[in-house]
Amino acid sequence: MPLFLVIKNVVMRSLFKALDDYYVDNRGEVGSWVCETAMDGLERCTYILCRRDAMNFLNKSEELGQASNNAVVTSHATDTLFDIDLATNLVAGIVKQADEKMDKVREAAAEVLRRILYNNTIFVPFIPHQEKLEEIFPNELGLKWG
Repeated sequence: MPLFLVIKNVVMRSLFKALDDYYVDNRGEVGSWVCETAMDGLERCTYILCRRDAMNFLNKSEELGQASNNAVVTSHATDTLFDIDLATNLVAGIVKQADEKMDKVREAAAEVLRRILYNNTIFVPFIPHQEKLEEIFPNELGLKWG
């Protein structure tokens, strides 16, 4: 299985499951550490897949030339690694963490979502309800979500 498909189908699935970790031991809520790390991993994997999709799109555009631009856009929407299902699961998982009882988990979730929504380097497509999310999560550093 190619590396990018492993990231999409194995790594990200595991990270989504980790968002449901509520383990507690003598050190406290260890699950919150797992959730924060999972959100970080999901963000990084999202950028990896979106960057790869952008490179594939550019390569297809160059191969087909400017005359077939519409065909490339249509093809790109169905041949992406980062698809609408992944975007929906990503936003749902992070928004769920933004509503957790621990301040540090809420703040981490809000910051991850802010970075994904407003990333100037890597475009993350298919974000559901993006306009509404941008109203709720403004592009301001240091917001206190706790």
